[in-house]
Amino acid sequence: MSTVQALVTAEEFMRMSFDMPVELVRGEIIEMPRADQAHGCVCANVGFALSTWSRGTKAGLVTMNDSAVITERDPDTVRGADVCYFSLERVPGGKFDFRKIDLVPNVCVEVLSYFDRWREVHRKIDEYLERGVNEVWIVDSKKRQIQVFRSDEPPVTFEEASELTSDQLPGFTCAVADFFTGV
Repeated sequence: MSTVQALVTAEEFMRMSFDMPVELVRGEIIEMPRADQAHGCVCANVGFALSTWSRGTKAGLVTMNDSAVITERDPDTVRGADVCYFSLERVPGGKFDFRKIDLVPNVCVEVLSYFDRWREVHRKIDEYLERGVNEVWIVDSKKRQIQVFRSDEPPVTFEEASELTSDQLPGFTCAVADFFTGV
């Protein structure tokens, strides 16, 4: 006799505690490998650049550390984005509320790790864009470049020697090389 496991909702998932990184994918809890120091360093660099711009412009808020982004419902998928930017228009009252988990970021950033597979990365990109995220940045430390994906145009690649800009972040500019400081 086989046992059918009930699918987990995003709300149930957010109340659970885990000893390792996990995501909820179509109602099932999936274990993720731990990130290494290089991954964490690049995430911190991206988060610092976005936070510095965001605080200076008072345009929005930045989250890090696998912040939950609900990308699908019924069954639910909750991705742990490495870095997210939310304009103030998307954050009621300009502050996050732990009871409101359904906010959609303007920008999601995924920093590639040694264990990432392009098929899965593209699935996440598609999920984010279909959910209403305007831009998805894929930061590749090996190639030392950033690919920016949008739903309305082909991806744009920013090489290490270039400056990253974004339609979602008016006035934001950052040397791509700065994202790789320490790596």
